[in-house]
Amino acid sequence: MRSICREFKVRLNWLQGIARVLWVPAPKNLGLTENHIDQIKTLQVFGIKADEMWSFVGMKKNKRWIWIAYAPIHRKVIAQYIGKWGIEPAIEFWKRIPSVLQSCDFEADPWDAYKSIIPKMQHKVGIDLT
Repeated sequence: MRSICREFKVRLNWLQGIARVLWVPAPKNLGLTENHIDQIKTLQVFGIKADEMWSFVGMKKNKRWIWIAYAPIHRKVIAQYIGKWGIEPAIEFWKRIPSVLQSCDFEADPWDAYKSIIPKMQHKVGIDLT
């Protein structure tokens, strides 16, 4: 968050306030309707992108990972998870992906965490659109 503040020249406490107002009440399904899910499943061209990035809370040793599943053709975030990095958090992230979309192809890094959740035939290793 500090890098966002530096880039946009805003105060950290202002950004944290905005985050609390906007992110906390966000629905668990991120507003995806059944129609969105059907379109993503039907029009799967590139597959779903799975990626993560890290930030820290308070100090650098207190890292938090933001996991995101994204349908690039539809420009929709279909799942997100904030937590640690590893296999257990990957499983929690996978649980947030609508079950009907878990059979889609996924493009993700070749890390063990992704290998533990994405079936081998559906896991396309790459970062072209992530």
